[in-house]
Amino acid sequence: IGTGTGILAILAARLDAVVTAYEESDVVRGIADTNFKLNEVDIMLHGEWQGYVEVTYDLVVANLGNVDYGELGILKAGTEVWTSG
Repeated sequence: IGTGTGILAILAARLDAVVTAYEESDVVRGIADTNFKLNEVDIMLHGEWQGYVEVTYDLVVANLGNVDYGELGILKAGTEVWTSG
């Protein structure tokens, strides 16, 4: 997911909340959809161009570039990490 959405998702995961993201790019939506599916997270997409995503995060995988995910404290030991970047 884009960096801004990824940071929002990390905060939401820590707060046990729901993230609502609006993405207009088909590429970004495809990245988000792949991330959610790989982590067995429920996702709902509404509208061909609106790109509305609403999901409760059990595990956050964000497209944040070269990030030490352990430092973010969002992954458990042995968790496989996948990013688009």
